Amino acid sequence: MGAVQAESARLAYWDIDLNRDGPGLLLRDITRGKDDQIAAALEVIEAVGPDVLVLSGFDTDAAGATLAAFVDAIPEVGYAHRFTQLGNEGRASGYDLNGDGLTNTANDALGYGEFTGQGGLAILSRGAFPLSLAQDFTDVLWADLPANTIEDGTLPDGIEAVHRLSTTSHWVLNAGPLQLLVHSGTAPIFDGPEDRNGRRGHDEAALWLQVLEGRLGEPVEGPFVLMAKVNIDPKDGEGRPGAIRALLAHPRLQDPAPKSEGAALEATPGHS
Repeated sequence: MGAVQAESARLAYWDIDLNRDGPGLLLRDITRGKDDQIAAALEVIEAVGPDVLVLSGFDTDAAGATLAAFVDAIPEVGYAHRFTQLGNEGRASGYDLNGDGLTNTANDALGYGEFTGQGGLAILSRGAFPLSLAQDFTDVLWADLPANTIEDGTLPDGIEAVHRLSTTSHWVLNAGPLQLLVHSGTAPIFDGPEDRNGRRGHDEAALWLQVLEGRLGEPVEGPFVLMAKVNIDPKDGEGRPGAIRALLAHPRLQDPAPKSEGAALEATPGHS
């Protein structure tokens, strides 16, 4: 893979929170052109205009119609390429994952969601960064991840054969001269003492350690960027910090730690 030719490129990850209560409703709201939340999101994207934009929390569909309509609403930025596909969000597991006696709720899905595609992942890019899927780890079973943190009692009996690691998806995408390592992890709360969500969130981040160190999938070579909502703080919060600390210290990665005045204003008081 050749070196990056451009002097600079702006890449952004935004947990955009464009999700609705049923399939097709976000597409409806985009095409109507009257939704204030969508209008505000479009205004931000037009103002910032990153060369590559990863969106999480965005309702997707198998045909990609929702993302296509969204891109059509921001022609000024010139996103020539887009990529999305359905992941584990809202995909039925057939098991009672949260112990409430039911098997068909959003909490019982392979990734939280009322329907398949709710709050999924999507990527947009300008012409110099054509997108194609290089590797897809979305179907990797949690139990198959080397050095996973599953212990007895973490999961209901029998589910290890179907329980995927990814809350949404884990993708490696070609983006012109770059490769993108993309995922959106689960929050490390909303469970019991078994800490299923905390363990899973840790292992979702740890998957990239396995990839970068050549123990899972094909080698990632040339320039790449890891763009993810890891949902774990390396020093504060309720998550298991081991994997994110290892990623931040990894010799193949550089941490673009927020340093702006705006970032300081957004910091949680009392957190390191």
